[in-house]
Amino acid sequence: MSKFRRLLSHPGQVVRSRSIRALFPVLKVHNSVQRLALWNLGKAPRVALERLFPGVDDVDLTLIGPFKRTVETLLDLTEVAAVAAIMKSVKARRIVEVGTCDGNTTVNIAANSPDDAVITTIELPHDWDGKYKMHVSAEDVNVTDRDKIGGRFLRSPYRNKIKQIFADSAALDWSKLGGPFDAIFIDGCHSYSYVKSDTDNALANLAPHGLIVWHDYGYMADLTKAVDEYAQSLNVSVIQGTRLAVARRRAAVN
Repeated sequence: MSKFRRLLSHPGQVVRSRSIRALFPVLKVHNSVQRLALWNLGKAPRVALERLFPGVDDVDLTLIGPFKRTVETLLDLTEVAAVAAIMKSVKARRIVEVGTCDGNTTVNIAANSPDDAVITTIELPHDWDGKYKMHVSAEDVNVTDRDKIGGRFLRSPYRNKIKQIFADSAALDWSKLGGPFDAIFIDGCHSYSYVKSDTDNALANLAPHGLIVWHDYGYMADLTKAVDEYAQSLNVSVIQGTRLAVARRRAAVN
């Protein structure tokens, strides 16, 4: 999306981000913390992890390759630990991940799930022709090196708990994935149309007490806007210090 089009779509967010960026050189903010200041978009409340998931602070984790990550493009160590802790605390057994990438998040979810858990992870095919099911602007194209898809879990002892699906998530028939699911982690294409499509599919295949976790909330404008639109039907919160938004369905009112 061009800067002009983005300004028309998200004027408040763009102005806010530019204003914050302008302060960095004045305040001499180190580049290692600049990105944290930009995780400021959206309306969802920032809440401590232990408030959202009571007892999670007592959960012991197994972290696989905790420092094998690239700043910006992958989940931070804190975010990986938070996702793994959430999955372990709710004892999720049927899990979907949209966006496999190199499989680092996948293998950490697997390492902290019950022995009988199945993690279904979705990624574009190896022979993908470059065409999406839905419109995606050039700015939102972020495709994993085809030779690195799932590499982190393919060489791990947790491989048998992971089911790889190669497909465009918007073209995929989610009803055939083996739901309903206890938890769905959305970190695929970050364009507005795809976030909406992935979330709608997640809601249609979520167990009654299941949860959805989105990555890059507060950082990616399109994703943040899409997630905010579900606030009327979902209790959406952001885990403090992360780009993770989480939600469960609101209880039905009789």
